[in-house]
Parts: sequence; C-alpha cells; structure tokens
Amino acid sequence: MLPAARIFLITLLPFSLFAEDRALVDLRTALQPFRADPLAHLETRGATAEFTAIKHLLRDWIESRLTQFQWTDDAGVFAARLNTEIRQAGLTCDWSPKPGEAHCPDGGALGFVGMVKLDYRSGFLTVQTSLGIQCGYDDSAYVYESKGAGWARRWQSEQDRYTGKEYLPQLMEGVYVSPPHFAYSNALHKFVDAGDHLILTLGRMPWCSSAWQPVYYRLWQITAGSPAPRLLLDKSEHAFLDREPPIVGSVGPADALIEFTVGSIDVGVHNREAIRHYVIEDGTARQIDPAVLSPRDFVDEWLRGPWEESSQLTGLPGIERWRAAHEQLGELAWEFGEPTHHCPDTPDLWQVALATPPSGEPNDNPRRAWFLVRWRPPYHFTMIRVSAAPSPACTEPDQEADEHRVLFPGWQ
Repeated sequence: MLPAARIFLITLLPFSLFAEDRALVDLRTALQPFRADPLAHLETRGATAEFTAIKHLLRDWIESRLTQFQWTDDAGVFAARLNTEIRQAGLTCDWSPKPGEAHCPDGGALGFVGMVKLDYRSGFLTVQTSLGIQCGYDDSAYVYESKGAGWARRWQSEQDRYTGKEYLPQLMEGVYVSPPHFAYSNALHKFVDAGDHLILTLGRMPWCSSAWQPVYYRLWQITAGSPAPRLLLDKSEHAFLDREPPIVGSVGPADALIEFTVGSIDVGVHNREAIRHYVIEDGTARQIDPAVLSPRDFVDEWLRGPWEESSQLTGLPGIERWRAAHEQLGELAWEFGEPTHHCPDTPDLWQVALATPPSGEPNDNPRRAWFLVRWRPPYHFTMIRVSAAPSPACTEPDQEADEHRVLFPGWQ
C-alpha cells in the first residue's frame, strides 16, 4: 500500500510526469540548434523552414493531451497544466528566470517556446502557441470542435514562409469565434446551429523598438460540411501601439468589428481611433459604418483614404469633379485650426476647419479649408461640402464633438 501522502502527491502531478515525455524531448532536440547560434538568419529573425515542423511538434503534443480535456473543464486550468510540463521540460526561457529556468538569449527567445493559451467558448476550443524568434515570438492558433469523445481541428493559422520579406511573424492579440447562428430545421422541427462560424484574428508584428508597428486583422469562415475554411479578409495597417492590447475586436454571426489607433492628420493631435466594421454578404466581407467616431476623424479618414473609398462617403453634387481636389488636399500637411462648429439650423451638420502649418517664412499665408460633414447617430458620417471659406450657418463651437472617445468600453 502506498502511504496516503504519496497518493496525494501523485494526484497533484499534471498528467504523467514519471517519465519524460518523448514528444517534449523531440521538441527540445529540434530547438537546440537555434539556441546554439541565436544570431543566425537575421533576415528572418532566426526563423528557418524547420520552424513549421517545430510548430507541428508542439501542436501535435497538445492534441495528444486534449483527449483529457472535456468541454466542462476550465480551459485556463488545463493550460496551466500544459505549461507546467513545458517549463519542466526546459522548453521556456525568461529574462528574469526563476531557479531552474533558462535565461532568454540576448535579443529574443529564439530556441524556446512561449506559454500555451486555451479558451473555450461558442462551442469551440481555441489553442494559441508561441515559438521564439529574435525580439519576440511567432504565434500560431488552432480551433477545435468537440466530436464525440475527442476534438477535431477545424482551422489553423500559421506563418510558414521563411524567406526575406515573405516571413511575417504574428503576435496574436486575440482569436475570436462567432457564436452559434441558429436556423429552423423543418426535418427536426426545431432551431439548430446552422454550422457556419466566423473566426477573427487580431495581432501585430512583434519588434523590440518603435511604438509604430503594423497591426493586422484577418477573418475566416468555416462552414458545416466543408473541411477547408475560407479566408474572407486579410488586412494590415500601420498603428500606434499605445495600449495593451493595441488592437481589439469582436465577431458576430455575420459581422466583425475592429478598433485600433492610427496617426492623426494633425501631428499635434498625434493619434486617433480607427474603426473597421465588416459585414459578410454572399461570402464576401464588405466594409460599413462606423469607420470613425467624430467629425474631425471623419475628415482625416476622408482625406487620407483612396478616392475609391472616400467617394463612397461623399454626398457632394457632381462627385467626380471632386476627385482632383481630394487628391490634392490629401497630400498636404494639415492641422485643426479651430474647434469643430455645429450648424444649428441644420442639426445634423458640423463644420471642420483645417489649415496648413505655418512655415515660418516671411509673408507666409497658410492654406485653409472647411469641410461640412453630416453626422447621424450613432457614427454615420457623410462629406457634404469642401470650401475655401467657412459657412455662415455653422456658428456654434462644439468642443464635445472633438472629445476623444472609444468604441470598446474600458479600452482607453
């Protein structure tokens, strides 16, 4: 008979740690060459074609453990057990290591893996993994659906090109699966999950310096009876990383909403909110309102965007004749010369003033422009007029219209 204390200790051990896991030994062996020369392959930040096989070793090991995970279990607790095994196998590093842990190489975590993340919601299990590179991690994500007594992988996102500019490591800030979309079944005489789901991934390019980095947002659709997910949207934009996370979003049965921070047309303002809202129609992602949260931001977006997009936000008569003006004004440096003014006789109109910054030269005459904007709730904007003189009907300074606001609560 085993002593009671020994039995209690065994029950606390995660999975079976009596013999070192062969899969983790293979993973550590595959990582060793990268630890030996952490400054190799600088053009791809240490990544090589072997990375894909290493990612799959880690993924396959996690999948072997998922046989012990039930949908009623706590995903966070299960992830902690996996991470305990990963640490004990010497696969992780830290810049302030605890006793027994490895110190990360200078400039990154090349040759090590990061912590595993698990999340269960909307009937799907999401798994995120990280593989160390120079100055950051390259993340991968997998989505599983419960099938009988096990889990079936329905989707995955990995970077698998490791040459020159093709390699774009991703640091994932979120993986979101849309909730079930119920439809009435005539055969079953009840509402059932239609089986179509959207998967939204948000992230950024990991790097050691600069608060300005690309953020990305991608949207897939998985369909019942179809083994291959469809990529509906793959976008990247330059953003100001002043928050954590620097990009947030949500996904519904037929739409996705994303928010991040971009540079303002006025360098004194510095940055502003950018909203990207897409609806899925006939298997295509189409952008709709909102795109911005204030009249000033709308003018900024209208001037900086390509005419093909800005023209869709324009209610000007003879719209095509404004193309040249849009292109010319969009190339100039601007600053907001005065507060936004409301037009009291037409309650849904506001006027935004812009002026080119003074050059400091004698007889300098800054250029000025006034933009008349229709604002209908909550955040639907239309360009009504662009002129070289202010409208006499817009007389009420409205500083509240210029206040900073965010779409996602608590993200400040």
